[in-house]
Parts: sequence; structure tokens; C-alpha cells
Amino acid sequence: MDEFEKGYQQAMLEINTPMLMIMENWESSQCPRCKESFHDYEKCDDGYWDRATGLERCPYCGQRIKWYDN
Repeated sequence: MDEFEKGYQQAMLEINTPMLMIMENWESSQCPRCKESFHDYEKCDDGYWDRATGLERCPYCGQRIKWYDN
């Protein structure tokens, strides 16, 4: 196995291992990998964000995500 293939396999393992979302009060959710805000996917009509918990992956970088630490 060459270095490219090893790197590819490592990258696939990392992007498919769920990471816990960053959720702060009064802020939209944020991807733990690319740090992009999910404000386009979450509504905030009353000061509380409706979390986009239906998303399994970040729409920006493809990172697999988990919403709550169980």
C-alpha cells in the first residue's frame, strides 16, 4: 500500500467517524471540522435556534456529525 492510499483511507475514516456538533446558546450550530455555521439550515424566530438534527453530515465538508453526546 502506497502513501497516497494510506492517506486516502485515513481521510475516509476521519470523515466517517461522527464528531459532536458545536452548539452554543443564542448561536446557530457549527460543524466541528470546518467550523461552518448552519444558519442557512436552522430557523431562529424567537431567539431559540431550531437545530437541524435531521442532517447526518455537514453540508459544507461532508463530515459525519452527531448532535448529542450519548
